[in-house]
Amino acid sequence: MSSTGWRKFAGANSMMRSSSSHARFGQSCLTLLSELESSLAAGQRALLARDRLPFERLTEQQESLQQALAALVHSSDCRGSGEPVSDSPATSQLLACAARVLHLGRVQLALLRRAQRSLQMISRLAAGPQATYGPSGSSAIPARENRLRSEEA
Repeated sequence: MSSTGWRKFAGANSMMRSSSSHARFGQSCLTLLSELESSLAAGQRALLARDRLPFERLTEQQESLQQALAALVHSSDCRGSGEPVSDSPATSQLLACAARVLHLGRVQLALLRRAQRSLQMISRLAAGPQATYGPSGSSAIPARENRLRSEEA
């Protein structure tokens, strides 16, 4: 979720009108964030194991959880009453869970970048030197052969 999304999330958390709706909103957010946290952790394990199918399934699950969280935040009464965020244990638990999800998202991004670099390196190695250093297209091999023939003569 982008930083704007997290600001909306925090703003919606602090702007609920009644304490019962505030509690329901917080509990719903906590449930979704907890599911997202476990899905991100499982996705990282699948990514490290290079297990593509479970990773793709978990990525789809993470997208749907993010959409559900965004819908929850946008559907809540965000007009607010100007009340400050409470220092209740539930709020602390919600903020801690949000921080863990953010951390796991950053770790997963780093793992995906590393996997992408590894795949690019393997692709370049498999393509051979003519694909990396020679001209593009089918003229790469004849040009090399012509150079070799001229050097032999």
